[in-house]
Amino acid sequence: MKAKRVLNCKLAIKIYAMNANKSFTSAISNIEFPESERVLGKAIRISVLRLIQEDYPNFDSNNSIAISELNVYREKYISKYLQTEIRELSDLEKNVVTKQVSTPMGIATAIKEVPKEHVEIFKQTEYYKTLCNIVEKLQPIAEIISECDEYKDLSKTFK
Repeated sequence: MKAKRVLNCKLAIKIYAMNANKSFTSAISNIEFPESERVLGKAIRISVLRLIQEDYPNFDSNNSIAISELNVYREKYISKYLQTEIRELSDLEKNVVTKQVSTPMGIATAIKEVPKEHVEIFKQTEYYKTLCNIVEKLQPIAEIISECDEYKDLSKTFK
């Protein structure tokens, strides 16, 4: 039993040593990264994958990117999500609810006026209070991420 464990450890060390010197090229930046930073497209959440595909239409689940590149798109997703939540809260202040709907002519925004009594009832719910609390705490982060988006193209110049 002990000999088997030692053999497994030696094998694991050899595999690690073989992979330690390997690298891969990111499908979106064409920059070489250590193999340990590789993230397969198959492992990326669909919503984040769609954001990547907005910038890189040829990227699919068979490609790989570095964890640092994936984190940029994760932050971008969170920023977009928070901006949507903030917009929905501000719409609620105006007593309207909006929703993106698909039509034969494309995407449209449906707007429905909500009676003030319903808005006041909703504002008393734990959901609303929790959402306001989350948005308030994450607002500075969303602003920083939005500011960083301006420098995204700068990284392409250093290839």
